[in-house]
Amino acid sequence: MDEGKTSLVEKSLSLALYLWSGASIFFVFCNGALYFWKGPDAFHRLIQRGPFSITTLTFASVAVVWSSLGAALVLLQNRRLRTRHGLTVICTLLLLLLYANILRERTAYGDVGAYIRAARDLVRGASLDSRYLYPPFLATILTPLARCGDTTIGGVCWAANLLSLGLFVVLLRTALVRYGFGNRLSVLLVFLLVAINAPILRTLLYVQINLHVANLILIALLAFPRLPFLSAAALALAVHLKASPIVLALPFVLNRNWRWSAWFAAMLAAFAGVTVGAYGWQPFLDFIHNVRNIHDANGIVFRDTSVDSFFRSSATALGFSPQVVLWPILVAKLGLLAAVLLTMVRVERNRAFVRDDQPGQNVRNAVPVLLLFMLLGSPLVWEHHAVFVALTYLLVLKRLATPGECVWFGAAYVLEYLLPTFDFYPWSFGRLLSPLILLGLIYATARRSEDDTLLARLSHASAS
Repeated sequence: MDEGKTSLVEKSLSLALYLWSGASIFFVFCNGALYFWKGPDAFHRLIQRGPFSITTLTFASVAVVWSSLGAALVLLQNRRLRTRHGLTVICTLLLLLLYANILRERTAYGDVGAYIRAARDLVRGASLDSRYLYPPFLATILTPLARCGDTTIGGVCWAANLLSLGLFVVLLRTALVRYGFGNRLSVLLVFLLVAINAPILRTLLYVQINLHVANLILIALLAFPRLPFLSAAALALAVHLKASPIVLALPFVLNRNWRWSAWFAAMLAAFAGVTVGAYGWQPFLDFIHNVRNIHDANGIVFRDTSVDSFFRSSATALGFSPQVVLWPILVAKLGLLAAVLLTMVRVERNRAFVRDDQPGQNVRNAVPVLLLFMLLGSPLVWEHHAVFVALTYLLVLKRLATPGECVWFGAAYVLEYLLPTFDFYPWSFGRLLSPLILLGLIYATARRSEDDTLLARLSHASAS
């Protein structure tokens, strides 16, 4: 970019930041003065509830958009950062604007109610609700807000979820760069994945914790091996938010990363101590009880695309009791575990995803495969759980070279991320087929060199 264009960009960004700052200061000053002059009742005459709107979330969405715009302008002021990460900042901002406007239109949110009830159960000393299938840490940290009302807790979780989307974009892009994707290509791929993505949309609309868990997994992967404490603490926290990430500790242990393993065990105990110190062991016993009776609380649901649900739904459709498929479910899951472990060993041995000799490359090769088992091995798999395997789907682009592989990948991607959620046995189980296709592609292409792959052609196209 020549000097004239650079000067124009910098002057435009500076002017925009001055306008943003001036408008922000003017807004705070005017409303602050009104508050001290007339009191909070003055705002009742100035604020109207829109049709089919939640006023708190409406203003929260405006605040997120406005603050994100300001943060982006501040970051883009730095020429060096703008040159290296300007596209990432812009794409992250656009995605936040997109989802903030979508979420502002919704008036009812689902799973956050389970978190609120769990926090109240802890405060009252009652057993956790049978549909609360998470370790009790999340409910524990929400208990200080229990007296503030449902709207406050829901608003906090809602805003945290939206902000976590921006962090997810940045972390996922950084992970792709770490795996050898170009800077520009990694940003474009993440932007396309997030912009039209049914699991992410469902996660946000239900105020689910999946983005927080996915972010912690990415932090654990990115921080290793340079920062073993941060890596271990992030994965331990992910386990305390949702138990299934525990399987991702396997490659760290198998590769004898004893320092990491020690920190992981210590942080698991530390996070558990937050709940135990306040409420004892009973919340963990409730969690174990709820997991053991998971299907009693949820029944047969065709959008649940777990292995368990497929066999139970099939038995029901054929007129049998779901109890008759307990052994087939166990055999199928053991077979899946064997297939995942075999693929993981094959990927590690051939360094399919990472071919450098940097410390921790075995872990970075193994984790994307184990993410698939984290999905396939769960007793319940809702459509929003596919957020966890976004990294794996994008990494498979490194392995594709033939038209057949590209078509199979495209089919898997459409089934997992682009198809709307619906309940229609057996067709809705396409989201179970999708990760199986991906696992097969990883196994089949693990030994191939990276020359002349689809990724090389995409990298060339993005750079031109």
